[in-house]
Amino acid sequence: MDSFKIRLHLSVEAEIQAVPFPFRRQINQRIMRLKGDPLPEDAELISEQEKYSLPVHGWRVVYEVDEARLLVTICAVLRK
Repeated sequence: MDSFKIRLHLSVEAEIQAVPFPFRRQINQRIMRLKGDPLPEDAELISEQEKYSLPVHGWRVVYEVDEARLLVTICAVLRK
């Protein structure tokens, strides 16, 4: 499988910076793993618009997958 590119919405950088350190690192690691597997087992489809939610220690990463362009777009990082 080809590697996907990761793109962040503008607000996501600030959302990640607001997460306490040990969780921020884990969130960044999970986001980077989406390059090789954009639909891991624990990802849940959350809307008809093909957005997914990925749980990370009390937080969730909301993202979209564009398989044709090999692109994962991170839409939000939210507290559960």
